[in-house]
Amino acid sequence: GDTTSFFDDVKRGYTQTALFGSVDYEIIPKKLTFTAGTRYYDYKNTEKGARVFGYSGCYQAGPPPCQAAWPGANIDAEHLSSTASGFSSRLNLSWKVDSDALLYYTWSQGYRPGAFNRTSTPDKFGGEYNTPIAYQSDKLINNEIGWKTEWADHSVQFNGAVYQEDWTNAQIPFFDPRVLGELTFNTNGPNYRARGLETAVIWRVTHGLTIQGSSAWNSSEQANSPFLTVNANCSATTVPACGAPIVGTNVYGAKGSPIAMSPPLMVNARIRYEWAVSDYQAFWQIGATHQAHELSVAGNTSSIAPNTGNSGTTAAAYDIPGFSTYDASIGAARNNWTVQFFGQNLTDKRASVFISNALAIETQTVIRPRVLGLKIGYKF
Repeated sequence: GDTTSFFDDVKRGYTQTALFGSVDYEIIPKKLTFTAGTRYYDYKNTEKGARVFGYSGCYQAGPPPCQAAWPGANIDAEHLSSTASGFSSRLNLSWKVDSDALLYYTWSQGYRPGAFNRTSTPDKFGGEYNTPIAYQSDKLINNEIGWKTEWADHSVQFNGAVYQEDWTNAQIPFFDPRVLGELTFNTNGPNYRARGLETAVIWRVTHGLTIQGSSAWNSSEQANSPFLTVNANCSATTVPACGAPIVGTNVYGAKGSPIAMSPPLMVNARIRYEWAVSDYQAFWQIGATHQAHELSVAGNTSSIAPNTGNSGTTAAAYDIPGFSTYDASIGAARNNWTVQFFGQNLTDKRASVFISNALAIETQTVIRPRVLGLKIGYKF
């Protein structure tokens, strides 16, 4: 209604300083190479502004009872500033077996800087929990063994990698107005581990005919199961001890749960044939992709285990079915001109790639329906 107001006036500042260096050393000349690199980072975050809102006829500048009920937040008064520094490094060992094969091992680190939420607001759990004013960096360590090879007189290329990634202190977003306040906010949550295998093949069967494909298999799991904790300075007498877990409120999901939006298998393949017709270079191409089932977010977080939903009840994660799509195209080029007729999602498959109830109703993001088109191009 026209007597309800809600707006944010938030200014965030970021200052980052970084220094990067890398060294290669040939243990065996032109055969075995060791690489070490690191990036030193130093960043500072600041936040200023205000959060202003009023419901049921109360404006921020309304009478004192309204101001008491809907006080808003003066972010300037919180003097929000945080700094962090450290190193993000990488080690690599490459072995050139011969002119057609390379093996490597890589250990590497990554991180995302922490930042601030718009403000800290009381939770609906009997006042036990205040949303955090800030959240910290999360980090990832990757261990990877890979290969790059060519076979059959360089007509076949076969590459791949096996990896394990350990993601700690993951930044998790929440939006659950009836349970966790009316603002989206981030916390530091669980640790995750992902293991996988990726491969890619390109085969030049004959002059003009090429077959290529790739696949990715992934297995992921949540390594721990943290809880929201009671305010460290709480005063309520009916809740657990201050700083203790809020009993029964595991909003991050159960230990062993897979990572959301991480299908265990993805495969694609393509066949392309090119040939000459008089002064024209013609081609035809067909392709297919397959994606296995995956779990979408539960309730209003990025964790996929049963979670507190928008209604304050437990809402299970959505299991999105797998699907396959097929594409094809045919075309020709002459001098600077090209023409191509194409078809995407030829079977007109109806499939979802994301499902959520974050807006209190189920919403789905779907793939494009069947598309047929004609492209004509000219290169200047």
